[in-house]
Amino acid sequence: MKIVFVLAMVLLPLVCFSQNLTLDISTPQPRLGETFTLTVEVDTIATNVFSFLSSRFIVSGYRSTSNSGSALGTTLQATKIGHNEIGPLTLAINGKKYIANKIAFEVVDSLPAVNKGLWIRQAPIDDSSEYIILEQRIPALTYITRSDSTINMTTKANDDEKEIEMVKDVQGINFAGSTEDYRSIIDPKTGQKKDFKFFFALYRIVKTDKNKPMVITKISFNNMPDYYDFKDVVFK
Repeated sequence: MKIVFVLAMVLLPLVCFSQNLTLDISTPQPRLGETFTLTVEVDTIATNVFSFLSSRFIVSGYRSTSNSGSALGTTLQATKIGHNEIGPLTLAINGKKYIANKIAFEVVDSLPAVNKGLWIRQAPIDDSSEYIILEQRIPALTYITRSDSTINMTTKANDDEKEIEMVKDVQGINFAGSTEDYRSIIDPKTGQKKDFKFFFALYRIVKTDKNKPMVITKISFNNMPDYYDFKDVVFK
């Protein structure tokens, strides 16, 4: 099952010289309806586009003050579950050809309409490594404070539950990043709005011994909530 994504690129006739670019996806396994980004580096392209100025100026990469990186990107939202492949992409500018790698990934089902829960899943990378994806929803309440001229609304998560994390000293586990924000969902049965704190963490697991499975147990995590029925994560 393949989703066709349209990128704002012009495909021109192939030329002899080519350079490789890196195509990146913001999450290794997006969920149905989840917004994610696809980007390709542009430093190499920009440097070559303006190379004609090198006799008079020092030409280097440009980073916008509104963007932490130099990349051409698009925002995507998955509409179907299943396997996807994007690329390789070909772009030609000023007589030079640029080729971006192919990305293959799975779109998985969306999370249920609840404001409390923990989800742990695996996303394979290759024969010796994979990602562990942690998603956590912690119930939150909105507090209203009033003064003579203003009304302030503050959303705060339940203090009884903390963000889960993997133990840092476990061999082969590398932290790849995390995000957190406050969100809400509508209960389809009652129509009630439910607020929660959403926490997302990504870890890259590198298998240390290729001759035997790698097993990640409950003790590999800090702040594991009592309600979560943990099953060992086996990396064969």
